Formats: sequence, structure tokens, C-alpha cells
Amino acid sequence: MPQPNAPFRLIAGLTLAAGSAWLIGCGAGPASSASPAGGAIIAVSDGDLVGTAFADGLLFGRDGDISRQRADALTVIALPLPEPGEEGASARFAQIEVMNSVLGAPRSVAMSRDGNDVFVLATRGRAASSAKEMRDLPGMGLITRVDLSSPMSPRIAGRLDLGRGVTTISLHPSGDLLAALRNTSDGLALDFVDVSGGGDPRLISTAPLRNIQPGAGVGAGTVAFSPSGDAIAVTVLGHDAVAFYNFERSGDGVAVWASGEPVGVGNFPYVGSWAPNGWFFITADLMWGDASTHDIENAPQGSVSVVRFGGGSGGHGHVVSAFVGQSPEGLAVSPRGDMIATGNIGMSFLYEDDHRYTRGGTITLLSFNSETGEAMAAGEWPTGAAPQGLTFDATGGHLLVNDFESGAVQVWRTQAGDRPSLRFTGVRVGVGRGVHAVLVKP
Repeated sequence: MPQPNAPFRLIAGLTLAAGSAWLIGCGAGPASSASPAGGAIIAVSDGDLVGTAFADGLLFGRDGDISRQRADALTVIALPLPEPGEEGASARFAQIEVMNSVLGAPRSVAMSRDGNDVFVLATRGRAASSAKEMRDLPGMGLITRVDLSSPMSPRIAGRLDLGRGVTTISLHPSGDLLAALRNTSDGLALDFVDVSGGGDPRLISTAPLRNIQPGAGVGAGTVAFSPSGDAIAVTVLGHDAVAFYNFERSGDGVAVWASGEPVGVGNFPYVGSWAPNGWFFITADLMWGDASTHDIENAPQGSVSVVRFGGGSGGHGHVVSAFVGQSPEGLAVSPRGDMIATGNIGMSFLYEDDHRYTRGGTITLLSFNSETGEAMAAGEWPTGAAPQGLTFDATGGHLLVNDFESGAVQVWRTQAGDRPSLRFTGVRVGVGRGVHAVLVKP
């Protein structure tokens, strides 16, 4: 089987003004299972830092070589992909510059159900020529609306800067309301943004989450609308909990109130996703300490927690936890609700001369029963560096995984069942170094 970190050969490529974008493949891949299901792959890349910045805070490594900087980009790759062994094959793709940031919980990109609108959050601004460290990046909460109604001609349709403190975004299933979770001096809050009608997003109200006790170690993780759109889930660092909320849009604002009590999960629940049927909410628990004292370099094995959603009146409960790989920043649930995948970054952000360094991260695949909430790890597979952006395709038959350092999106084949498994197809799609978010457009 071809290995995800093995050398690859170029099958098609072009250098664009927004940065380098290459379509690549490994010639040894199985031809019959190479392409995911869907209309296009959407990938977002942050060119303002290299992976080792998470170890020492230096944007471009120990030598500070700013020539490593690339433009932030959104890349669209048409599906189906060419088969990896097809001579002279090329894939259609387009790329535009869109400001984004890998800093923050990996829920910074949201797509409408029809795939015609993508919203990209930038928690940090562009690195100036004098910037050397992460702290030199200006804070912001810029939301960019990208129109993908013509996928091979993406265009920026609007922008809104919510200011510093925003961590993640979620789009309501109706496609007309966006929620942004933020840290404030008084605790956590939700910004609600009207995105109906196209054009610039518009902030309509901010709701403090008063049932979350603020504190030095408390911080915002993920916000997520439920699949039916009638509830909101929020993961809370420090308290290590999931809180659920009811909401109602009235006039030009949104009222929010707590649904039951927060439910405790594992340490540092940075990311979370709903099961497709809306019965359960799943968190990836990174075990990093709390929001003010990250201990990323000494993290133990991570876990996923499954929380039963009891409805608008509460009655939620923690169902089960399962161990996964180290630092599971990436989390995806299959569209059939039968598999969970975590992208575990391990120690792939360290320098190679550090004895703790791992060449890449890993993927943990779990079986999941979306009726009972049971989850069980089925195996762990090596993959590329910092695999925090991963997603299943439209059928769940493929898993797409980012490799932050090489700038590629890997394509894996899934095998469902009581003990699901993964097989690397040999296909990698190069979109530019710093890729950290991947979606599949219908």
C-alpha cells in the first residue's frame, strides 16, 4: 500500500498569484477508488507561519526566513479527480487569496448545504515584514464570504470584522444565520450574524453566555448549530464541558437561553461535532490543560466524548468516552453516522532534532452507533503533519485529511463495519503549505 508520506510525482500543476497550488498523485494508488464523492474539494491554507511556530512561537523558524511566507488561500479542486496512474491527466482547480488563520480551534470555515457559500474566519491578520513571532500577528475576527456558485470562478462576496476574541463559527442549516463564539473580558459570548441575501455579513446581536462561570483558565472552544437548527452546542475549555442553548430570532436580534446544565467531558474539548441525527454531540479532548496554560508538548493520549442531547428542556448526559491518538485537533463524523475520525497532531510540530518529534500525525477511526452513542476505536494510521482539518466525502466512502507542512490534502478510502478501517489511495492534492481546513462541496 502506498504510504501517505512517501514521495509523489506531479500529475498536473500551476503556480498562481495567490501562492503555489499543485495537483499531485502517487502513481501506485488503486485506480478504482481514488476520487471522493461530491462536486469539489475546498481547502483553506494559512501561509503566515510554519508548523514549528507551535513549538517556539517563531513564525518562520529559527532562522526567521520570511521567504517561507505564502499568501493565505482558498483552493477549489473539481471532482472527480484524475486517476493517479493516468498519463497526462489534469484536474481542474481554482485558487483565490482569502485571509484565514490556523490559530484557534479548527472550526474556522463553514459552508452552506448547497455549497454555494463558504465563510472563512481569520482570527489573526497578515504577518507584516517585521513580524517574527506569533504574537506579532494582529488579532481580528474577520469573516470573509466566498461565492462558490460557479466553483471554478470563486469570488469574495463580502466581509465583516467582528474584532478580537472570536474563536470559531457555525452556519445555521438554513444558510441565513451565522454564529461566532468569542472570549470577552466578562466571559464567553455568541455573536449572531445575518448572512442572508448575499453580500457583506451583518452583525445583529451579541448574547453573553451567563451560565458559564468566567475565570483565568476558562476559554471558548467550538460553537455548532444542531443538524435541525433548533439548538446550539458550545464547548468550554477550563470547565471541560459542553453547554447547550436554545435560541429564537425575533425582529433584528437573537435571544439565547441555556438548555439544561453543562455536561462534563474530557480535558480541553477544543472541537466538537453533532451526530447527523442530532441525538449526540461528540467532542475531541486534547488533554492540554486549560485555556491559559496549554501544555501541548506533554499531552497524553487524547479521547473523544459522546454526549446525549436531551432536547430543549435539558436532560443531557455523558454517554461514553474512548481513547484516541495524541492531541486530536481534527474531528469528523461520517454522513451515515457510523464512523468518527480524529486527526491527531502528535509531535509533528516540533523540530526534527527534538527527540520527541514525530514525522507526521495519525488518524484514529472509530465505529459509532448513532442510536445508542456507543463509540469504539478501530485503529490508528500514520498520516501527514498536523492533521487538524479532515472531512468525510458525501457518501462517507472517503476521508480527506490535510498535511500542514507539505500543503497536500490526502485521500483515504474507508471501509465501514463493526471494525472500520482506512486505506490510503495514493492520491494527494497539493494546495499550498499551511493547509488546515478541508470541506467537500456537494
